[in-house]
Amino acid sequence: MKKVSKEENIAVEGLTWVLYGKPSTGKTSLASMIDNSILLDFDNGAKGTEYRNDVITDITYSEWITNKDAILKDIDKYQWVIVDALSTMMSQIETYIVKLDPSMLDSNKNMSLYGQIGKEFKAFCEVLRKSKKKLLFITHEDYDSDAKMTTYRVMGKMARAIVEPQADYITRLYTESKQRKLMFEYQNSNTFDLKNRGNIEPIVFVPDFKDKPNFATELAERLFLVLGKTRFANIEKSNYIGSVLKQIKDSRSVEDLNEIINELVNARSDNYEILEKDKKALFAEMSKVATVLGCTYDRETKVWQ
Repeated sequence: MKKVSKEENIAVEGLTWVLYGKPSTGKTSLASMIDNSILLDFDNGAKGTEYRNDVITDITYSEWITNKDAILKDIDKYQWVIVDALSTMMSQIETYIVKLDPSMLDSNKNMSLYGQIGKEFKAFCEVLRKSKKKLLFITHEDYDSDAKMTTYRVMGKMARAIVEPQADYITRLYTESKQRKLMFEYQNSNTFDLKNRGNIEPIVFVPDFKDKPNFATELAERLFLVLGKTRFANIEKSNYIGSVLKQIKDSRSVEDLNEIINELVNARSDNYEILEKDKKALFAEMSKVATVLGCTYDRETKVWQ
């Protein structure tokens, strides 16, 4: 037991991320481009992406149980373990349990079967977490007609109840107007199954992998770094934003505003992160001052003039 004050960050050693979406949206490619990762290919689908790191092919849950020590030794050097697909692994867990106890197929034992599936899934996660691994589960999306919600495929509602408490992030990858987007929150509707412990902005734009091959690695690092942080812990960030607001209010020329824009573009700190929503709020304040000064913002050159 340890008491953590509101000014302190809670130490985090790993995370669990569920990534879902329709077929061919680029889920496996996005996940596999994370540096220092290995893919456990339960779905035998890694051959379908040209963007990947190391992979263990044709793995089954029974093989995981039988060869666990050897597999853990083989993946020891990696920070990220990616499971593709979660739904396939869960089905294999069910097959493994039923093989041990065929009576589990009795309809009267459905609750017991799902309870055992839950225990196996939690044990799988805990073994990897003890090795300080970060976990990413890929799966397809489904539509729950009862809840009228787009959600992630596992093995039905009871299985989602098993997965959800383990997850730090549940995100949906989709394409809109030929632009890939990663949904962390949907502010105007509850029709998507999402979870966002790190308070990431609702939508993250996903660039073409050829244009920005480091995107997945940078995003993965960001998701980890913001976990355990609190609003109270961001005193330094609050002080920084306060100082920028003062600079904005004290601005007397277009040059002053451009100095602030340049600073925000390059703003970095090991202790806090300036999010896009922070920058947008500061930009809104600059716009008010710019109106008084008679300045306009050129989005192509990204300068006030």
